[in-house]
Amino acid sequence: MNAEVTRCRPDASGEGVHCFGNWTVDGIHEVGRRMPVNAEPGSTVRINVSRAASNVAYARLSDDREALGLVVGTVGVLVTGASLFELIATRGRIRRGLDDVIAGRATVSAQVLTVRPRLH
Repeated sequence: MNAEVTRCRPDASGEGVHCFGNWTVDGIHEVGRRMPVNAEPGSTVRINVSRAASNVAYARLSDDREALGLVVGTVGVLVTGASLFELIATRGRIRRGLDDVIAGRATVSAQVLTVRPRLH
């Protein structure tokens, strides 16, 4: 969505700038709202506006950040899928082993450990 920058002023630290502007969403005209971008007063900029509150604006992601988000999301889905596959495969193997032990078809080797106290 397009918004008009009406004024900008330095922030409290003096290192940055806060800009304010106007935009219209679904017939609601927002006036003098803080904008997530820095631009010259009188210019028009692209912003996104919250669907829940038309007075809340946020900056659009650059193409590079959108691509990074897509890559990170895809890797996350692949890692989660591989983890779930391994969990399911391991769970089945453990369950079959336990079923064999319970049914007497397999034995479980046990080792007895003896703990000897240390004498100083």
